[in-house]
Amino acid sequence: MKLFQRFFLILLAFSAIPVIGMGVLMLSSRGAVQDNARLLHQRLAALTADSAERTIEQLNRALSVVADLEVSRGRRSLDLTILQHASAGDSNVALISVLDASGREAYRSADPDLFPDATLRDRSDDPAVAQCLRTGHLALGASVTVGGQSMVPVAHPLTDGRLLYMVYSLRGLQRRLAGMPKGGR
Repeated sequence: MKLFQRFFLILLAFSAIPVIGMGVLMLSSRGAVQDNARLLHQRLAALTADSAERTIEQLNRALSVVADLEVSRGRRSLDLTILQHASAGDSNVALISVLDASGREAYRSADPDLFPDATLRDRSDDPAVAQCLRTGHLALGASVTVGGQSMVPVAHPLTDGRLLYMVYSLRGLQRRLAGMPKGGR
């Protein structure tokens, strides 16, 4: 073998050693990369669940108005004050109203930007109201979009046969979920 061929083989061997070393290192760290990806997904799932739980807690606090409506016993001026206070006290309450036993609004308080029409409506065809009237229990409707915001309708029975109807905004949850990192290539 000539000197050039020997020199070329020695240089080729020296250049192949780092490439082989990196290949071995990449293959051995593959499990760690998968573990890190799994841990990241678990943390994102936990953050999403925590955000949803906080939104449900806020909705639960907003529904504390039911106790005040039970005490008012249908006195119109007091009920209107309670609804206005509940609407002003929680920016996520887009619409709140008291329905009679047939599902028609008796009075309401609403965000005029999202619900500019102030006429009282028959809400008996709303799935949440229909379910609440049928079961006598709290009912959450399917998410709806109003003014570019996702909202959830809620119907809660009152002891005197009336219903509390609320459209609750999910914009806080949307913001938190939109701010979470997303996978991509």
